[in-house]
Amino acid sequence: MPTILADVAFLAAPTFRSRAYAQAMSASAILPAAVLFLPGDDPVWRGPDEVSLDLVGDGHVSVFHPAETAWETLGPLVADRRTLADADVNNPDIVAAIADAPGDTIVYSGLGGVILGKALLGCGKRFLHIHGGYAPRYRGSTAFYYSLLRERSMGATALWLGNRIDAGPVLARRRYPPPKGVDIDRVGDPMIRAHLLSEVLRGRRDTGAFADAFRDDAGATTYHVIHPVLKHLALRRTAPGLDQ
Repeated sequence: MPTILADVAFLAAPTFRSRAYAQAMSASAILPAAVLFLPGDDPVWRGPDEVSLDLVGDGHVSVFHPAETAWETLGPLVADRRTLADADVNNPDIVAAIADAPGDTIVYSGLGGVILGKALLGCGKRFLHIHGGYAPRYRGSTAFYYSLLRERSMGATALWLGNRIDAGPVLARRRYPPPKGVDIDRVGDPMIRAHLLSEVLRGRRDTGAFADAFRDDAGATTYHVIHPVLKHLALRRTAPGLDQ
């Protein structure tokens, strides 16, 4: 039987990241008490039905079905399902709806580039975010492309969201080898983040509490949207048979 985390709700935008999170929760048999679905059109996937990756090289294969929406995954598993009226999480009505969700923790998988406002951050919930970069060295947008260039690795950091970008207290972080031969934005990065989320939620299940968080600003660097030429060079790190 799956474990239901009574203190956790999942806020899911229609994105590949939300799909990966939902499937990771299902595969781990660790479910939120409620799912709050942000409205919008789900992205279309025209690639393979199933992607299997050994993300950390330990022989354990993670499986992702990119075309399967978060609703399709969690709708049959979580009884408390709510579709919010607006995709703007800072809309006062949406803030109120989020505040009304069960528990004190929101696994946040909102739309990219959205900054949580003071009202939302002060609504009585704490927001667990999996950042696509090894913080604080790699903060900001598309940070994993820069780590691919500099270190031939990708990263993920579990942190509590605050009023500074990717600078909240850290629960866990990990470096990953670059996944080869997959769409990095829609498959590789979501699967890596989902892998770390699963580790964090397993710790919560097994110990009864989330890991103690810590602050780290040493060497902090915030990156912005990468230039197309640099992105092309970074993606060469993920091409099968290439390591240059």
